[in-house]
Amino acid sequence: MNNNELRTTLGYFKQAMKFFVRFEKEKRPPDAMISFSDGYLVFEAEGEAAVIRAEGEWNGRAWISTLYLAAFYRAPPVEKEVVILYDDGRLRISTLSIKCRWETLSQNFIKRVEQPELIDLVAFDRTMPRAEIYAAGLAGRVLFAQKEKTKLIKRAAKTLEPFGISEGDIAELVDIRVQQHIDQAGEEGQEAPTDKRNIGKP
Repeated sequence: MNNNELRTTLGYFKQAMKFFVRFEKEKRPPDAMISFSDGYLVFEAEGEAAVIRAEGEWNGRAWISTLYLAAFYRAPPVEKEVVILYDDGRLRISTLSIKCRWETLSQNFIKRVEQPELIDLVAFDRTMPRAEIYAAGLAGRVLFAQKEKTKLIKRAAKTLEPFGISEGDIAELVDIRVQQHIDQAGEEGQEAPTDKRNIGKP
C-alpha cells in the first residue's frame, strides 16, 4: 500500500460528504483539510469536521476545495470501498484526481522551539491537532498569534494600498512563508505527529 493511501466504506464516505453540501452556495467556498489518525479520517473546514472510520497510512494533511467534496455527495463513487490516495501533489479520491496542497507534519516541531515566535505559533495552528495545542498550554498564545497576523496583514495592506496590493496578496505571501517555515522543520528529520482529535465521531 502507498504511504499515503486510505480506504473507507462508501456508506461512511457519503456520510462525510453530506457535511460539505452547505458550502455550495458560498461565493468563496473554503478549502477542506483531510487528515487521519488512529483509524479516523477527518474532513475539516471552518472549524467544523466530519469524522469517519478508515484504514491505511497518511503522513500529512491535504487541502482541496469543499466544492469537490460536495460534488462527491451529489455523485458518489460506485465502488463499495472508496480509496483516497495522495501522490506527487495530487489527491485521488475514487477515480477523480485533484491537484491539492499537501503539508507534511512535524511531531517535534514544538519541542525545538522553547520560546516560539509569532511565525512558530501560526505554524503550530496549521500543523498541530487542537488537543495537543491545549495540552501544551499554547491555546491562548496561538489564538493571539492568529489575531495578530490578521492585524498586521490589514496594517500592511493599508500602507501598500497605493501600489494596488491587497490584503489577499499579503495573506498569500504570509501563508507561503509559514509553509516554508514548516517545511524547514520537516527537512531537519522530524517525524509526523499523531492527530488525537476526536471531533464528531460517527
